[in-house]
Amino acid sequence: MERIIEIKNLSIKYKGKIILSDSSTFFESGNVCLIDGKNGVGKSSFLKTLIGIEKHNKELSGYISIENSKNIIEMNDGEIQNLRSRIAYLEQKDYYDQFYGVTVMDILTDSYSAF
Repeated sequence: MERIIEIKNLSIKYKGKIILSDSSTFFESGNVCLIDGKNGVGKSSFLKTLIGIEKHNKELSGYISIENSKNIIEMNDGEIQNLRSRIAYLEQKDYYDQFYGVTVMDILTDSYSAF
């Protein structure tokens, strides 16, 4: 299987707090992955870092590549915007249910069934 996301020695620090320290992993195409953990442990920060959201609000080191891109940590805003045009990111918010009558799980299930 092809590696679509490669992470090497990633460290994330936000407001003086270490969120992730020297972590390495990869994600392969065709697999479904779960990122699980208690509230406040850095799941959202990790995902946002992967796609360059809030990059300027964090201290970052390491290497992140999506589909063999150059290191996302070193990309400028234009390069990150171009990369994001090929990535879907759905943040969990209460207003999806309030305004659209669906949950995040509904959206994910419907999106996944399209394949």
